[in-house]
Amino acid sequence: MSLKPVNYISLSALSYIDFNSSMKNKTIEHLVNNKLIKEDDLSSPELSTLQNSSNPLRSWKLINFLPNNQNGLSAAVFQNPEAKESQCNIGIICSINKEYVYA
Repeated sequence: MSLKPVNYISLSALSYIDFNSSMKNKTIEHLVNNKLIKEDDLSSPELSTLQNSSNPLRSWKLINFLPNNQNGLSAAVFQNPEAKESQCNIGIICSINKEYVYA
């Protein structure tokens, strides 16, 4: 899947969600379907496209994250389901072949 700007905006906005360790290695679809991402968050313009079950971003996996800190900064790493490697850590920008996105 080619990462279009609108998809990158969604992943960037998603990085500000309150993730916890039980959400790691779960697909965005799993997080949405199990209401681990609040409906209020999904109603924002940046995330509203994730409500559509046919959105290909829903198959991406949350690999790692840094929670929103007091400065308002947070980060997350999402893995394209077509990625061949399974490791990518915060602090390493992994965007080779659009397999990982550091947002």
